[in-house]
Amino acid sequence: MKKELIRKIKSSYGETLTETLVALLIGALALVMIPGAIVAAAKANKAASDATVYQIDNGSSTSINVTLDIGGYAETVECDRMEYMVNGQSRKLYYYDVH
Repeated sequence: MKKELIRKIKSSYGETLTETLVALLIGALALVMIPGAIVAAAKANKAASDATVYQIDNGSSTSINVTLDIGGYAETVECDRMEYMVNGQSRKLYYYDVH
């Protein structure tokens, strides 16, 4: 073990200057790209939160009409409603089945 370590230390084999520069270039590119990815993710998150949902509950039926307004494009879809109890309180779950 000790002889192998000494042989490795004395060896002239190792990374070349070109390999080191390529590794540094890859690292620098990653550091430059990370802020751009963060900004893009923040913009996508804001666009998703700007999408608004309007619901019109039509009483005790098992479905409701929901209008989705995403960036000025509005679409009304019919959503099913399910009622269930949690700790003695009535909860409503609205869902849309994609066919």
